[in-house]
Amino acid sequence: MKQNTVPKWLLPVLLVGCVAVSAVAQPQEQPEAVAVAKVVERIRQAIPMPGIAVAVASDTGIIFTQGFGTLDAEGRVAATGDACYRLASVSKTLTAVAVMRLVEQGRVGLDSPIQRYCPQYPFRQYPVTVRQLLAHCSGIRHYNGPAENYNRRYFPSVTESVGIVANDSLLFPPGTQFHYSTYAFNLLGRLVEHVSGQPFEQAIATLVLAPAAMRRSGSIAQIRQAGDAQIADGYTRTLAGQVVPANPLNLSDRVPGAGLVSTASDLARFALALFQHRLLADTTLRLMWTNAQFGSPEHRVAMPCGLGWFVAATPLGKLVMHDGAQSGCRALLMILPEHRIAVAMLANMEGDDLTEAMQQGGMELLRLAFSQSQPQR
Repeated sequence: MKQNTVPKWLLPVLLVGCVAVSAVAQPQEQPEAVAVAKVVERIRQAIPMPGIAVAVASDTGIIFTQGFGTLDAEGRVAATGDACYRLASVSKTLTAVAVMRLVEQGRVGLDSPIQRYCPQYPFRQYPVTVRQLLAHCSGIRHYNGPAENYNRRYFPSVTESVGIVANDSLLFPPGTQFHYSTYAFNLLGRLVEHVSGQPFEQAIATLVLAPAAMRRSGSIAQIRQAGDAQIADGYTRTLAGQVVPANPLNLSDRVPGAGLVSTASDLARFALALFQHRLLADTTLRLMWTNAQFGSPEHRVAMPCGLGWFVAATPLGKLVMHDGAQSGCRALLMILPEHRIAVAMLANMEGDDLTEAMQQGGMELLRLAFSQSQPQR
């Protein structure tokens, strides 16, 4: 059986692992901070945007966090490392960790059918397992056209969002192909609710946000109810290069897979909590961050991702990551697990060119952090 390849959007990451970072230090500024700022400003100059936030972390703490620009095109609210941005599909990493915490507790079986934990999803000809959902090989579809991509309908619960695909046929027998699906994560969100006995937003706070000290993260509703943080406005560019508000969308149809909000600093804290095993044991992290494989030994199918994370080899070692692409925002979380280094980037602009620029810039920052962590000879 043919093995799946790495998605095209991940390829630029594998091509820039040896990019050097250099900067001229300014008086009274740390050379490392100047170098980070230079990388970020290069991204902003190449792709004009209102704001972007960046954080770099190691296993000992947050090395760098800063915002550049503003949260709005009018320039009223300055961007900071603690400013709230939509995570888009980076939300999947938090949901995956929540699921794996329940697996560690013995309350969820990775190879159990999802219907055990999400009875709203009917049984199919083939079993659909928790592991297959996490690895994007369940056969459940992704968005079907612009109307779903730019959803305007309000879904009052994760259970109702499961209904989007509840009556659809599978695209293929589960475990035989890779097909990225945000809707698959609605089923995982319902699993988290069912097993924890809490609504998804409360469960993700209990299982992930609180133990990771992510105090400015959660659903859009949670952030707005807290009332102490503005979520960055979302923008796009016209063909003439003008920055204008992006198409609105309602994220209630995809909260577990693409509907959470966070800050660059909180994403760094998330990585730090993973490094320090405050969320998952090392054996669980290794499983989550290893390419998932399905089928018999004679007909193994390897996926380009682990369980909720994409996995790739780079000149700096194994890379685990997820990015997010959504109307009016781009998000990125990149981790070198062997070196315990992480980079988070959040922007309130959309565009495939920005996705690529953030991946390349993220790899540069990982290399910078890696070089600083090596013993001086």
